[in-house]
Amino acid sequence: MRDSRFRLYTFRGVKPRKPWDIRALEDLEGDLESKDVGEVSVVARDQADAQKRAEAARWVRLSLVDTRELELAEFSSDAHSKFRADESIDNAWLPLLEAIEEATLQYSLGSAAQITFLSEDTQFHPFGSPYVCVRVRDNGEGAVLAGRHNRHGYLPGAEEALVPLGWRAPTNKYQRGYSYSLPVGFTFLQGLHLALGALSFIADYSVDDFLLVQGESLANREFLGDFHPTTKGQLVYHHLPVGEKKLAQLTAVMNPHPGHNPIDEPLSAEERAAFLRRNSTLSGVHDGSDDMIQEAIFHGG
Repeated sequence: MRDSRFRLYTFRGVKPRKPWDIRALEDLEGDLESKDVGEVSVVARDQADAQKRAEAARWVRLSLVDTRELELAEFSSDAHSKFRADESIDNAWLPLLEAIEEATLQYSLGSAAQITFLSEDTQFHPFGSPYVCVRVRDNGEGAVLAGRHNRHGYLPGAEEALVPLGWRAPTNKYQRGYSYSLPVGFTFLQGLHLALGALSFIADYSVDDFLLVQGESLANREFLGDFHPTTKGQLVYHHLPVGEKKLAQLTAVMNPHPGHNPIDEPLSAEERAAFLRRNSTLSGVHDGSDDMIQEAIFHGG
């Protein structure tokens, strides 16, 4: 877990460009101040690892501007204590969330960890199912997301409950959930705690749901073997620890329903550009991830 061995390293450099942007070559030379310069912060055990991860996210010409010890709220132990003290969320989620926390200690900038909750209501299919997600922005800040895949229907009163707490409601038809920003130094356990709390206002979910756990931030996924892996279609779903009888009952209900066949091909630069031209008037559409754009194209966007 993240503890006092970690530090927050902040670098100044030229901001990353998309892999297909040929201007990235121009960023490597010339006057630094003429470039799109910014700061990026990474939590790591040493400066070399922090800089390596920033460079992997396509930051260039980096120089260290600050190093500091972590604050209490940036330790895994603080996130653990706050979760256990929150009586509104079942502590049965904690073993899974702590395992995700451990697996994301070496998170990549721009990566995410996501849990989708699969139940009979959606025929154990991700489409329309509730989800929570914690994403690391390119500068090291965090974004927490909670919503339903490809669906805008939420429980009554969701916006009235969440917006006063700092959550941002969806602003266009391609945004399927609520978002919340976290400062640099956040933990994945902290983000998932916030997301589960928000999801209770957005959609019905339960510790009896099957779980689809995904994300580039999960460097090591072996821990998922401890959560009853169940193959369905091309994906593997998991379940929180239950007795064998209960698990058999849940699996029996799940079996008649079809599996999920995800999109395997990456989004091309041409597809992205065409989508943005078609939807140029939508708020925030240019900030959409490749995954979001692929899903939107798949459903006619």
